[in-house]
Amino acid sequence: MLPFTDFVDEFGRTWQAVVPEQTDEEELARRFVGQLYDVFVEHQGLLLTLMASEALSEEEKADAGIAEVRRAITTLGRISAEGMHLRGLRSDHPDLPAHSTVAMIAGMAALRSTYFGAEPPSREVIVDELIQAILHGFLHRNG
Repeated sequence: MLPFTDFVDEFGRTWQAVVPEQTDEEELARRFVGQLYDVFVEHQGLLLTLMASEALSEEEKADAGIAEVRRAITTLGRISAEGMHLRGLRSDHPDLPAHSTVAMIAGMAALRSTYFGAEPPSREVIVDELIQAILHGFLHRNG
């Protein structure tokens, strides 16, 4: 789980340094999506463990480091809530955009060969598509 938690810790530091008026949202999203996509592609065991975690016993979850993943996801949820607050957006579940974003990126990394066979689109094309979907969903919500 270390590659994922290290990524989240690093992104958390990046987020703390963000000056909203001087930050390009697409550039920040590109950094987040691209780096997380790379983590999932490069660490297939991490991806498999995350995808299988629903079927694990509590002991297996503890051994696999799922608690650390939950901590990291909680951090991303806090960042999501802060981002929504900065934009004046309201939500009953402000952490869910972070959760759905991670799930979308993980899913795309996990299912590349299923979706695309032996000739997947380039990393850049996949990351661009994820960014567009994520930014549209985040920036064009009600409230």
